[in-house]
Order: sequence, then structure tokens, then C-alpha cells
Amino acid sequence: MGGKYIDATPANAVSGKYPLSRFLYVYVNKHPNKELSPLEKEFVKLILSQEGQSVVIKDGYIPLPAKVVEKYLNQI
Repeated sequence: MGGKYIDATPANAVSGKYPLSRFLYVYVNKHPNKELSPLEKEFVKLILSQEGQSVVIKDGYIPLPAKVVEKYLNQI
């Protein structure tokens, strides 16, 4: 059974080469025609901040790429 294998590295997970990786999402329950409350906005900003992403790393996850963070910060 000497089949091909892919190392479970962060680079392989990010590129999609490692098949057992997945994205994790944060969902906000809000009406489509309403803005986030100030508290919700600050929470999402914290998640996307360097401080929030450092917690992601500390907990063993891969942080978001800078382009993705910028995209979502612009949507708040």
C-alpha cells in the first residue's frame, strides 16, 4: 500500500494540496437590510486584527491571509 501521501503542513493546507483541511467561518446573525451593532462590529474587527489572528495561531490554526482580512474589514 505504498501510495502517494501529502504532508500535513500549513503550506499544503493553505494551497489545498492536503485533502483533510477545511475553512472555519464566523457567522453573524443579522437582518440583511441592517448594519451590525457597534459591539458586533468591534468583535469582528478583533477577530480580524493582528491580536485576534495571533490567538488563531496560538490555538494551532492557520491565520487568514492579509488580502482576506482586508476584504472583510472593508465590508464592516
